[in-house]
Amino acid sequence: MSDDSKQVTRDPALSIYDPDPMLGKYISHHPSNRIRLMIIGGLIYALPVGLLQIIFFNQDTDLVAIFLPVTFAAIAGGVLWWVLHHWNREVVLYEKGFSYRQGSAIGYIRYANVVKMITNLEQIGFLGLSRKVFDYRLMTDIDETLIINNVYSNVDKLTRALEAYVARDRLPIILGQLADGQTVNFGENLQIHAEGLILNDKQLAWTDFSGQRVKDGQLMILSDDTTWDTIDVTEIDNPVLLITILRNRGLSSQQTS
Repeated sequence: MSDDSKQVTRDPALSIYDPDPMLGKYISHHPSNRIRLMIIGGLIYALPVGLLQIIFFNQDTDLVAIFLPVTFAAIAGGVLWWVLHHWNREVVLYEKGFSYRQGSAIGYIRYANVVKMITNLEQIGFLGLSRKVFDYRLMTDIDETLIINNVYSNVDKLTRALEAYVARDRLPIILGQLADGQTVNFGENLQIHAEGLILNDKQLAWTDFSGQRVKDGQLMILSDDTTWDTIDVTEIDNPVLLITILRNRGLSSQQTS
């Protein structure tokens, strides 16, 4: 295992805003969005409680007098568990990596060690309102997994920063692997190598590659400025890193042509 792959440790006495001896200077802090948690928790509690009160509104028996308080307490306990389960979560970004907290568990990960960053972003509309739903899954070279979703505050800023930093630090590693003649996987159906790329068992040489485009959640690979093949962005292990590599290839082809 290389030095970069070793587990990062940190003095717990240090503030999150202090420079980290392993990860560098502090960038940003993204704790759980606790106001959102309380609002959702309140709605989850209020809906079944209100429904039960309507159902048993005209019922005045000893059984109902026992059943309702016990049921309300059980619902409240379940909601409280859910809120507390997500309450103490945070991601802190540093110059070379990030820390994460999930309850009492704390971990530290370098951007260079994130081998997969699978993105899933949906726009959901309800009653004339729309919101983004995030479901990002980060996996490291030692099988650590972190899910980034709407639990975290400023999740849009957080995911964009993670994409940029991971692409920055993984790019030299991937380019080195390609220079050594290795094939690099970006998902089950997509691989790149020194001579070109393979998508859905189809091969395209770099000399025939003319660019890429992202539209409606699809990455389109172009050849002679027409679509050669497409792949859903959610099927790519690290779409931002891949697009960075493809752009560099496209620029190199233009300069040599």
